[in-house]
Amino acid sequence: MNEERKKSPAFVFKNLKLGESIEIKLNCAQSIATGENRYGTWNLWSGDVTNALVTEGRGVNARQIENYTGEVVFFPSTRLHESLIDVANGKVNVKVKITKNAKETSKGLITSYDVEKLTNGEPQEASITPTEAKLINETNELIKEGHEIPEHLFIKASQEPQYENKITEERAKELYTMVNN
Repeated sequence: MNEERKKSPAFVFKNLKLGESIEIKLNCAQSIATGENRYGTWNLWSGDVTNALVTEGRGVNARQIENYTGEVVFFPSTRLHESLIDVANGKVNVKVKITKNAKETSKGLITSYDVEKLTNGEPQEASITPTEAKLINETNELIKEGHEIPEHLFIKASQEPQYENKITEERAKELYTMVNN
């Protein structure tokens, strides 16, 4: 018997009016999925909202639900994504207030989203930091593609700039053991 997994509706930031805010309790310390499309990189986040306007479904089947309370998914802009990672600081259930603003530049008005941290949240259950998870996920993708990753290459990769010097060589050895179990 196939049970359909209920998908969370999407919160769309462009539905906020200028000066309006939304409070979101982040269910994750970083995006739960990342990918590429013709517009660039996207990051999918998950959180809980109260009395928010959300969209359920896609395309012609999409419908808006007002005053929704519960879990949502959302796609923040690149800058907002980076701000959320900073504010979450590796913790889950961090409550944030995001306000839509506009800034005047030489090119006209630019929309921005300002993030205010309302609660500190709590440590993730897993003992892996977001940076370590990124290394592990990328390594697992390479392994799925048929590449063999010896320990010395894994350790060398952990010292690359995209991991922000946050993984020591000793920790990389521990992570390598996790990847190969």
